[in-house]
Amino acid sequence: MDHVTETEMREFFARIVNTVVSLSETAKQVEALQANVSELGNRLDALTQENQSLRQSEAEAHELIKVSEASEAKARAERDEAESKVRHYQDVMVARDARVSELEQQYAESQRRVAQLEGEVTQTGNRLMQVIDERDRLEHDLGTVTSERDSATAARDKAEASLAAIRRHLGIPVTQGVAPTPSDHPQGDFPRAVSSW
Repeated sequence: MDHVTETEMREFFARIVNTVVSLSETAKQVEALQANVSELGNRLDALTQENQSLRQSEAEAHELIKVSEASEAKARAERDEAESKVRHYQDVMVARDARVSELEQQYAESQRRVAQLEGEVTQTGNRLMQVIDERDRLEHDLGTVTSERDSATAARDKAEASLAAIRRHLGIPVTQGVAPTPSDHPQGDFPRAVSSW
């Protein structure tokens, strides 16, 4: 068995101490590494959860985008329909304005025609009044003529009756409706009788 010198013993213990120190430092490093690994694991779990949350948010965002696009498409369709209706209403209003203008012209023409007809009615009324006045005048004249005719008829009847009486007085046959002639009285009695009557 070899004799171990003091120096060797010291070196041996120094190496052991160094080894222990080194192991202690290594243990500390391992603990630190374990702590880092644990922290990294926690961070990884957090990032995983965050990633899942982000994926869910992304899916929700895509869904919202789809809903927004559908809403936008619907809004465009409604806008196009509204613009079509507005154009239709504008065309209807233009047509109605044209119709109103046409009716106003027809109304003005009707008013002019009515005024013309009223003037014609007034003239016709005036002519009618003149005709009525003329009729009344003619009726009055007719009444006068009729009265004169009746008076003349009565005078004629009276004259014929007187003439018939004279003819009977003179012995001349009386012929109904035939006036006497001078040849019926050659002696000239008839003219004297008539003149005396």
